[in-house]
Amino acid sequence: MANLRVEELVPGVSCEQVWATIVRIDAYPAFMDQVVAVEVLHGGRGQDGVERESAWTALFNGNELRWTQRDRTDGANHTLYFEQIEGDLAVWRGSTKVAPVSGGACVVYEIEFDLGVPALAHLLHPLAERAIRANCEQMLSALAGETSRAGATA
Repeated sequence: MANLRVEELVPGVSCEQVWATIVRIDAYPAFMDQVVAVEVLHGGRGQDGVERESAWTALFNGNELRWTQRDRTDGANHTLYFEQIEGDLAVWRGSTKVAPVSGGACVVYEIEFDLGVPALAHLLHPLAERAIRANCEQMLSALAGETSRAGATA
């Protein structure tokens, strides 16, 4: 099992503005190049405390990965929890959290993953971690850009 944490500062916007962008997961393909598709299967658009299931297709290191995940939002703590319930990886779970900081907001993406190949984990996990970290950094950068654009037009 491997863990990683990625942070992105979003200057000039509030926690609430970033949070509003985070919970709209079905909009991610419109502004995140590496997210090919997200379909909310049931459970709504991220209502607080309501579980939803979503089907994802994303590019990782040029390869398409597919999975279905269960999401739960905690609006009071600006945290979106997710866990793969079916898909290409053995384990994919974590959270996206936004917190206020001086001059803006900070988004923290924490992931626990397992490729499901125990005999090769010592070789594959470091490679996968680099690819997943790069992917997460791109996603958070796109999220920051989308929130800033939306904030500028509000």
